[in-house]
This record gives sequence, structure tokens and C-alpha cells, in this order.
Amino acid sequence: MPGFEGISLERAGRETRAFMARLRERGESFTLALHELSDGQRALLAIYALVHITEGQGYTLFLNEPDNYVATVEIQPWLDALSDAAGATIPQAVLCSHHPELIDYFGCDKTLMLVREQSGPTRVKTPDPGQWTPGMKLSELSRVIQKLRS
Repeated sequence: MPGFEGISLERAGRETRAFMARLRERGESFTLALHELSDGQRALLAIYALVHITEGQGYTLFLNEPDNYVATVEIQPWLDALSDAAGATIPQAVLCSHHPELIDYFGCDKTLMLVREQSGPTRVKTPDPGQWTPGMKLSELSRVIQKLRS
């Protein structure tokens, strides 16, 4: 998150502490309470925290739409961090997303598709490289599968 320096729990009353984000902009540091951050900033804090807190703990991360409220340019560094950690310090990460950038980032070798047949059950499928033409992105494959089924 641009300008992010850290988090702290600051005294907000006699027996109360508030979660505060330390930020820097134009050379000046300032703090904002959690409710003062945008939805995207809170989402970024949460997904980065999940990666850092779970490293080395043996936990599998399950994240549904981690890209909500976040611009592609903001989530890309997190995707790099998650990709580096997955299989190394985090045993496994399972992401559900419709976002083409996120789908294309992780590629065919790490992707399972959930496909629902008309009004039937949802099936888990591994993308078949033979279904798409050279240069086609993995995110475009779902449209190809839809056309083949109709």
C-alpha cells in the first residue's frame, strides 16, 4: 500500500486501544484509525496480514475474491508475495476469483476451474491446454468452454 509504514494499537481510552495505520505522504507521517481507511486500504491490510501472519505456521490460506476493492496495480505486489510464499512458507493457498489478472497470474499449472453444467452439479476441472489457441490467456478459456457447451 503506497505510503504504508506499519500498524499499532494506540490508547483510545482508559481500557481501550484503537487499531491505527501509520502512513507517510510527502515526507510526513500520520496515523489513521481503521474506520478512516478506504475499503481498498482495509482489504490490502487484511490480505497482507494473512500472508505474513500465516508464514511458517503450516496453515492453508483460503481466500474468496481477495481482489475486491483493490486496483490491479495495488494487488500485484501482494500476488508476488503470495506466489513466493505458497509452497515455501505457506503450504498452500486457494484463491477464488473472477478477476482476469489474478487468473492469468497464477497460470494453468496451478489452476482448477469450477464449471457448472447447465442446471446440474458443479464439477472441478483442470484447464485443458488443447482447448485454447496460442497466445490466448487462461482467463479467456472460460468463454471458450461456455461456447463449446452451448
